[in-house]
Amino acid sequence: MASSSPAFVLSLFLVCLAIQQVFSCSCMPSPLQAQFCRAQYVIHARIVDFRTIYEDPPVLEPVEPEVITVPDGDTISTTHSMSDVDSEEIEPPVTQTETEDADQEEGEIDPEFKPEGPIPEEGPAAGREETKDEENFNNEISNVVTGLEGPLARVKKSAGLLPPPPLPNIEDVDLPEERMPIALAWQVEIRKIYKGTEFFSEDSEEKGPEKKILIELFTAPQDSLCGVTNLQLDAHYALGGRYYGDKLRISSCDIIRDYKTLTSRQKQGLKGGYQKGCEECRIKPCFASPCNETEDECPWYPFNDVDCEDAYSRCLRKKKGQCGWHSNKHMHGCLGKE
Repeated sequence: MASSSPAFVLSLFLVCLAIQQVFSCSCMPSPLQAQFCRAQYVIHARIVDFRTIYEDPPVLEPVEPEVITVPDGDTISTTHSMSDVDSEEIEPPVTQTETEDADQEEGEIDPEFKPEGPIPEEGPAAGREETKDEENFNNEISNVVTGLEGPLARVKKSAGLLPPPPLPNIEDVDLPEERMPIALAWQVEIRKIYKGTEFFSEDSEEKGPEKKILIELFTAPQDSLCGVTNLQLDAHYALGGRYYGDKLRISSCDIIRDYKTLTSRQKQGLKGGYQKGCEECRIKPCFASPCNETEDECPWYPFNDVDCEDAYSRCLRKKKGQCGWHSNKHMHGCLGKE
C-alpha cells in the first residue's frame, strides 16, 4: 500500500468531510462489501424510466354563502354574483325630497339647509343618458329590494351609480402551482436478486428471458439530500439500499455501481461471497497507513490510488481465526502495480 504522512491524510479527510457537510450530504467511503453488509436489498437491474413525485396541492374548502334574514322573514344570499348585492352597503345619493321627508318625520327641519351641488333626480342624470352597465346594475338593485319594507325599501335607483366589478368564483380562479418535488422514483427491471428476496414478490424469483419484473426505487429529489439523480436510462447497475415506509429506498451512500465496471471477484462477492464475511468480520476504515489487522476487523485504507481490496478481495476470517483480506493472484497482481 502507498504510504503517506498521517497528519496530511487526516487533514485531507477532514477537508473532504467539511465540503460534504456544506452540501448537506455526507457519506463515509466504503468498499462494496461493506455497503453490501449494510444494505437490506441488493439487485442487478436495468434502468427503465423515472418519475418525479410532488407534494399534494392545497385543498380549498368551498365557502358557504351567508344568508341575511330580514324582518318579514325573507332571506338574501350574499354570494359573489351581480344578483346578490348586499343592499346595506349601498349608499345612493340622497335627493332633496327624501331629506325633507326625513326631517319632517323627526321634527328637525332646518329652514336654512341648502344642498351642495346639483340634486340628482330619479332615472338618468340630467344632460346624459343612462349607460348599459348602469341600466343593468340598477335593474339588479330594483330586483333585490322589490317587495321589501323597512330600511331596505329606501334603496332606490340613482343616476350615475356605477356597478362594482363582479367577484370571481373561487372554482374558476387559476391558482399558481407552487408544488415542490418530494421524491424521485426510478423504475427498474430486475435481472438478479442478491439480497433481500423477502422484500419482493414471489414472481421476482422466477427466471426467463421473457419474464420482466418491474419495481420502483425511491430516492430524494436532490443531490444535496443524498438523492440518486444521475442514473442512465437502459444502463445496468448493481443497486442496494434499505426498505422502510413500505417502499424500497436508495441514496447516494448506498450501492450504485455500473455493472459493466464490476470485476469478476466483485460479481462473485455479490452472489454470496460477501455474505459470509458479513457474518464473521467487519471492515474498519483506516486513515493512516500502514493499517494493522485485528481479530474481528479488516482495515481498509480509502485513499489508495487503486483500491485493490475492494476490486479483488473479500474480508473473511482466516484459518488462524483472525479476520483479514483474502489473498489471490488478482489481489497480488493489483498490489504489485502500486
